[in-house]
Amino acid sequence: MPNKKTAILFPVIIILAALIAYYNSFYCAWHLDDFHAIVDYDYNSTDLWGLVLFRKQRALGFVTFFLNFKLCGYNVFGWHIVNFIIHVFNAILIYLIACRLFIQTEILNTHPKKKVYGYITALVIAVIFAVHPIQTSAVTYIVQRIELLGALFIFLSFYFFLLFISTKKISSKIILCVGGFLCIALGAFTKETIVVAPVLMGAYIVIVRLKSWKSRLLIILFTSAAAILIAIFALIMFKAITFSPSLHFSAKPFEILWRDAGESPIVYYSTQIRVLVRFLRLCIFPYGQCVEFWMSPSTSFKNFQVILASGIHLSIIGFALFMWRRQPFILFGIFWFYIFLMPSSILPNGIFEHRIYTALAGLLFAIFIPIGYELLNQPQRMRRTVGIISLTLVASLILCFIFMSHLRNKIWKSEYSLWHECATTSPNNWRANVNYGYALLNQGKYIDAKYYLEKSFQQKSNVWAVANNLGLLYSYINDIDGSIRMFEHGLKLKPQNRLLKANLGACYLQKGLITKGTNLLYKARTQESFVTLGNYYLNKGNYDEALKCYERVLKKYPDDVDALVGKQACIRLR
Repeated sequence: MPNKKTAILFPVIIILAALIAYYNSFYCAWHLDDFHAIVDYDYNSTDLWGLVLFRKQRALGFVTFFLNFKLCGYNVFGWHIVNFIIHVFNAILIYLIACRLFIQTEILNTHPKKKVYGYITALVIAVIFAVHPIQTSAVTYIVQRIELLGALFIFLSFYFFLLFISTKKISSKIILCVGGFLCIALGAFTKETIVVAPVLMGAYIVIVRLKSWKSRLLIILFTSAAAILIAIFALIMFKAITFSPSLHFSAKPFEILWRDAGESPIVYYSTQIRVLVRFLRLCIFPYGQCVEFWMSPSTSFKNFQVILASGIHLSIIGFALFMWRRQPFILFGIFWFYIFLMPSSILPNGIFEHRIYTALAGLLFAIFIPIGYELLNQPQRMRRTVGIISLTLVASLILCFIFMSHLRNKIWKSEYSLWHECATTSPNNWRANVNYGYALLNQGKYIDAKYYLEKSFQQKSNVWAVANNLGLLYSYINDIDGSIRMFEHGLKLKPQNRLLKANLGACYLQKGLITKGTNLLYKARTQESFVTLGNYYLNKGNYDEALKCYERVLKKYPDDVDALVGKQACIRLR
């Protein structure tokens, strides 16, 4: 391993590079699922066990949210700092893994002085992983801490595995084995991508370590069995497999995913082939980034674009197989890239940048480890010259990536800037239009908001959130009939949605439909619905009922300003 100076200096370089790239992200706003998972969740009234029951499959991530809330409330700085620290740990783990991958070779074992090339190559890989602009979505988007933690446990388990196969002490092997299994267990309660861990370990042995086809086959069977066991465990957690009263498999837990996807599996999977090419391009040339990309769906696997994308994938894999004997890390890195994207590609998923977070490391291994080996194979004079030129080019690339990450964090600064870019970049993306319209709505720009919200409704009228946001706009411009029409349409799509019930109930009251309005508001049982009811009863002089509504809110949300003001008014006027 590195000497003492290198062991301290190289991680410091990684931390400093990441800090320069991300220091302007520490005050970026909450976005998207941040509100559902963090801001709107009542962490004051819950405990750790209640939180685990809330999201069993990702319980560990939500536990960190709970602890983060207890430490700094809803101050975004503290939340971003935790995300940044986890990201830096991941980058350092990538450095350690790259060191192991590079140095565990015969050529370096026989020429110890050449190991410095391995450490420098590993440093380059880790720094690029840390500052690559494609990583901003996972790091700056707070709720994607789940992605960061999932990556952390996979990287840790793989690093323990590399140490396990290189050590000879039985006691060390036992400790590393326990540590690896513990990481996989924790990963199972963090994100479903942990299923990749045993597959990755088997791939390393088959592609890099073993030379016999018989032994490779045995390892493939073993790791496949381990991956299947983890997949079964995940299905049990999702309640897709139950044992009471007898063993039963149900696809019901996944039906909602396909229902919300709005497209058939054939359309989705054929489109995903093209999506993976987009991800490849973003890793190598990260221009035209966006919080969510839009791609015209492919109707079948016979589509020309799908065939072309398939050809690109097969060419990459074919080249890696061709280079397997000479440069096995090309094949291993390519396998790493595709296997990490597999879990998020199997079930319907949007084209989000954070999906590439862990996969990026594989491409970096596939590119830079072979380059490092090629430098070692050069004559000594040539090696020094080519090494200096290569480091200069890499340093320029890293500076460019730092600057691009800095710019990306500015885009994540607010809801308006994030969705303005997305709606401009992907005008056919209904989610971009509805979210940008909502951001304009919050800024009071009703005319502009109307254009984007109505456009999103034309593109995707079967999504309740689209109808809800358009209904809110109509209520703000006093088109109560239009607002009621939108909220009723939304409730047909999502009959149990409490937000729609609260909004529609408030509109019914404005329209004079008192019974329908109050019934819906009581059924909604939300903070806003009881405040609306309290305000209605207060204006009608029914102070006792108004006070009950306000106190109901304050029991759970003691700092609600509207409820506090309403309660004081009731006490004063009674």
